[in-house]
Amino acid sequence: MTKSLSDISSFEARQAALESISSRLALLNRLISYSADIDQLSATLADRFNGKYVPANQISAMIDNVNAEVRAINNFNAQAGQSMDRFDKIVKN
Repeated sequence: MTKSLSDISSFEARQAALESISSRLALLNRLISYSADIDQLSATLADRFNGKYVPANQISAMIDNVNAEVRAINNFNAQAGQSMDRFDKIVKN
């Protein structure tokens, strides 16, 4: 899609497409962080279930991080969708 940006004649449409691409890239970065956070949380929970002492506030903080990543992913997805909706409206006119 990035290669095709130069083929879009309308500046507004090109801008909307670029915003969507940027949001999708940010979403991918957050998915990578989310995956790492889930792996870390799983390992920490496994340690705790196997008898190793892990402070409850550490687990709570990890869950908060995972939830923050989920919110960010959802926000970037919504932004990308809004940008593509705007793009579609521009090119249909």
